[in-house]
Amino acid sequence: SGFITLNPETKETKLVDLSKYKLLMDVVNIEIPDYKCIILCNFYDEIYTIEKFFKRSKKKYAILTGKTKSLDRGKIISDFQNDKIQYVIANVGCMKHGVTLSNADVTIEFGSILGAETVEQGEIRGTDIYRDDKQSIIHLIAKGSVEEYFYKKIGVQESKKKFREDFLKYLRKD
Repeated sequence: SGFITLNPETKETKLVDLSKYKLLMDVVNIEIPDYKCIILCNFYDEIYTIEKFFKRSKKKYAILTGKTKSLDRGKIISDFQNDKIQYVIANVGCMKHGVTLSNADVTIEFGSILGAETVEQGEIRGTDIYRDDKQSIIHLIAKGSVEEYFYKKIGVQESKKKFREDFLKYLRKD
């Protein structure tokens, strides 16, 4: 999502491309300005870069990560469910089991796809089977990227072994 790792030991990163972030803000500001939205990310760098854009836009949002304290997590969920905040920018790992933000109109998968279960669990957190209206899921994926390859394969692969084999072929350009 626009970052490169400069030093794996210190986890120092550098932002090299803002295009995906600008696309996200266009979607949020132009396409879905009045909708309640969950933005799912994989990495803290993604979350805090998105936060910089949101601070400038003065949107009502909260961040939900593994570093979020339990009491704060409960307040964020309550505030979202009760329309006090419009956006939750969340680490997808925190949105797995037990978190429900069912008042979401839209879930945006911003981060790279890490696996079928992660995608499914993250999306389920914003879904309410009792709502009559439809909820949308947007996958922000760069054309021609590894993300695009993962997204296509997750939906059609039956075998994890076959997926790994196909992915290695893709990387080797066989």
